[in-house]
Amino acid sequence: MPDDTTAIALKSAGLAQLSALPHLSALSAREKAGLFLLLPAKSSSQRLMLIEMYPSLSRLPVQQKQVLLDKLEKIVPLADSKR
Repeated sequence: MPDDTTAIALKSAGLAQLSALPHLSALSAREKAGLFLLLPAKSSSQRLMLIEMYPSLSRLPVQQKQVLLDKLEKIVPLADSKR
């Protein structure tokens, strides 16, 4: 189990990766941080709905939204879900 320092470093690295995504450049730092906090608990379809909540992201073409979802999954992997 990681200690607090390691957990903070991992979160900071993940947030830095998220901030580097060109699709998210229109979001404020606060919006990016909020998105980063919400992503771990969301399924793939919920992540798409989350993207749709941000006006600058909702205007992206479907193909770019899928690319964004794929990149988000690499930064914040989907939680294992029981089907």
